[in-house]
Amino acid sequence: MDATTTIRIDAASVELVEPQWLSALAWEGLKLGDHGPEMDYGMRWGASGGIRVSYAPFRDAARDGRGFVYAYDAQGDRYLLLNADTTVEQVDNVWGRFVAEHTDHPGTAELVQFGREIKEAAPTGYSVDRATQTLLHFLDRELSSNARLTSAGPDRCFEDARQVVIDGS
Repeated sequence: MDATTTIRIDAASVELVEPQWLSALAWEGLKLGDHGPEMDYGMRWGASGGIRVSYAPFRDAARDGRGFVYAYDAQGDRYLLLNADTTVEQVDNVWGRFVAEHTDHPGTAELVQFGREIKEAAPTGYSVDRATQTLLHFLDRELSSNARLTSAGPDRCFEDARQVVIDGS
C-alpha cells in the first residue's frame, strides 16, 4: 500500500476514511472476502471512459444480501473502494438519480460522491428496532382479539369476529 492510502481495517469491517486509488496488490491486501458474481453499474466512467463500477455481493452467510461497491480503472490497473458494506437495493436507489445528474464521464470525485450517497441512502429493509415494534404491535392486536373472542358467549362470537376482522383492520 502506498503512503497516501487512508483506510482502517479490523477483523469485522473495512472503513473508508478517505478513498484513494489502490494498486492491484494493495486491493488484494484489503481481503474483502470471497464474493459472488458482480453487477456492473457503468463501464465508461472517468475522463477516458475506461473505469468500471461494480457491486460485488459477499458469499459469507453472515453478510447475506450485502456486498461492496468499487471502481476499477483498467488503464492504470487500480481500484477504488466506494462503499465497503451495502445492499444492491441501496446502490440501485442511488444509481438512477446519479446517472441522470452526471451525463458526462464522472471522474474520481464523482465516484467518491456516488459511494457516499450509497452509504447515506436509507436501507430498503426494516431495521431491527422497526421490525420488533411491528411484531409487538401485531402480537398485541392478536392477543387482544383472541381474549375478546374467547371471553364472548356463543351468541357474540360472530359479531366479535366481524369487529376484529373488519373494524380492526
